[in-house]
Amino acid sequence: MSYPQESSYGAIHLDTFDNREFVVLNSSQSLPHIPMESEGSSWYKHLEVPASHPAARCLRSVQEMDDSVHVYPAHIKQEHGGAWRRDVLTGMKECRRARRKLYWVLIAGELGELHSGLHLGADFLEDATLICVPPDCNADAVNAWLAPVILIHRYRENDADVLSQNTYISWQSSTGLPLLSPSCIPGSGRFVLPQRLGQSALIDKLLVQLVGGYEVASNAYFMDRYGGDGTRRNLRMFHAYPQRLPDRQQVLAEAPALDHLASGAAVVFASDWRFSRQTAATIQRYLIRPLRAIVFAAMSGHPDSNGFSEKAVMSAAFPSLVGFTWVRDLPKAGIEERLSRSGSLDFYRALGGDALQPVNRPGGILQQLRKLEIALGMVQKYEELMSRRRFEWVVYSRTDMLWVAPHPPLALLDSNAMWFQETWFTRHVAEEYAGLQDWHATIPRRLVKAHLARWSLILSGKVPWKPGMNPEEFLGSLIDVLGIRLGFFPAVASLQVCKRWDCQFKGYVGKPELAIPLEE
Repeated sequence: MSYPQESSYGAIHLDTFDNREFVVLNSSQSLPHIPMESEGSSWYKHLEVPASHPAARCLRSVQEMDDSVHVYPAHIKQEHGGAWRRDVLTGMKECRRARRKLYWVLIAGELGELHSGLHLGADFLEDATLICVPPDCNADAVNAWLAPVILIHRYRENDADVLSQNTYISWQSSTGLPLLSPSCIPGSGRFVLPQRLGQSALIDKLLVQLVGGYEVASNAYFMDRYGGDGTRRNLRMFHAYPQRLPDRQQVLAEAPALDHLASGAAVVFASDWRFSRQTAATIQRYLIRPLRAIVFAAMSGHPDSNGFSEKAVMSAAFPSLVGFTWVRDLPKAGIEERLSRSGSLDFYRALGGDALQPVNRPGGILQQLRKLEIALGMVQKYEELMSRRRFEWVVYSRTDMLWVAPHPPLALLDSNAMWFQETWFTRHVAEEYAGLQDWHATIPRRLVKAHLARWSLILSGKVPWKPGMNPEEFLGSLIDVLGIRLGFFPAVASLQVCKRWDCQFKGYVGKPELAIPLEE
């Protein structure tokens, strides 16, 4: 078996005592994709690193702190949300307050049960666990040691439910588990790293062949090994992805030059072209006119259209329209290329969810978020160049929302909260999976980026993501992590396609015969 040249993974030293070679890394080198003797190789005796190496610092931190790793299991097989989604969100905030790092440990199903063309993605997820680890722990250390120990806990015989609830792992009392403590070499300032329990697919091509010759993603890791007689011992494929969170001050930071002049409201539309004169008349009567709002729109539609006719129609319906952009949606490959710049594409693909349309399935959620940010750019440009003042409020709404009563006066709303309509559906998504309905929002200007700049946050990779997340949960989770207060007012509008408003107003109207019929 051949391995890379020694310069690519560390210096080779010879132990004169037993005439065996070992590998020495400097503090900046990653763990090499070659196995040591304890990991199934007869080439190299062990792996040495200086005390300043992230792996040594991580393992020492784990040993010194009994509560060093906090575990938040995600019960992804629960079809309809579940309390774990709120628990995971709480865990993210707790970990950030403790100034530690978050990782999602994603576990694929048993390899023998999967098909060829195997990759570590949402379709293959069997389980997922969010872990909070010491700040010195990088992805190398988590994949090599911490994640496998968590999986051993999870899948030990007669101990399958050990991680069924949020818990701390006590490394010292983990009987039957391999020791994770690095061994100090006296007088050298170096440590011998313990056996890596997680093996990269790049290390052990033979292991991949034993699995069945599957084409495994290069970022996959395996835990546990084949026994000497070739029998399998609970072989699992997993990967630990860093979960990064947005910084509130950075997200909400704005140049204060125009703040003291803040007044008025902007109404923003951003979506595919959906327009009905009947619906537009209710929007003008009950939303735009009562708020005396300036209107901005970023719309997309038929690829052969240049948007001129759509702009004319919208201008006639909304006389205060001052900004209109016809947007060409990005192809799927274009979106993926932008996500890959932050190194987050694999992370999003692995966790999946409807909030990632069209990356993981057909749909236009990310396209809409891009249009929202384009509309926000028009608002900012108007403030800077035209009015020389900032709006006090920015209202996002949909062009297919039918209004039956005026929007509440802005003077009655708390300017330190983001406001949504309260309906049975709003309560349902909030209680079920910490979500927020994303049809309409009334937002203080200084908080607007938390809602309308989600496209940039996704591109940065700094968003609270959960397996299988939908758009409502993404919005609610982001607002929660940023610590923004919520306000709710009685619903006065619903989607036009809800012919009797059944999709939202069952609890609000009460009886079907009292529902409001709409014209076709």
